[in-house]
Amino acid sequence: MARSQEAVTIARAVAHPFSLAHALGFAAFVCHLRGEQQATHKYATAAITVSTEAGFTYWLALGTMLRGWALAEEGEHDEGRSTFLRGLTINRAAGTRVGEPYYLAMLAGMYGKEGEIAKGLTTLTEALTFGDAYGIGFSTAELFRLKGELTLQQGKVKSEK
Repeated sequence: MARSQEAVTIARAVAHPFSLAHALGFAAFVCHLRGEQQATHKYATAAITVSTEAGFTYWLALGTMLRGWALAEEGEHDEGRSTFLRGLTINRAAGTRVGEPYYLAMLAGMYGKEGEIAKGLTTLTEALTFGDAYGIGFSTAELFRLKGELTLQQGKVKSEK
């Protein structure tokens, strides 16, 4: 995390908006990968602000999705999902769909935590189909991990009935 903060500090010092948006967005993503929702929220919100002012669509989309994830992790499920979906819509409209399978994995995980297992599994199927169609495999392991997790969760719900 220290290197991410260092990158943000340098980008602020050189007053280069794109470098700052990049550093903030990347810091938010690293914090997300580490499961640090408060830091993710902080960096994502800052990335959204810089990206909105400068018109950087990619970093706006990523920051919005990451902020949505952080909100959901903080217990604000409806607002988090709504924010996340707004970011996904921005990303899709810009045509930058390389990270789509991973972003859909994030969404599926959010659905799982909300108990919306069927929606989560449907989202994972969409992610796997998209990744296969476009040869995007960097998140395939995570997609299958989540599929297993949600399938187990689904089995528990069925056995409780």
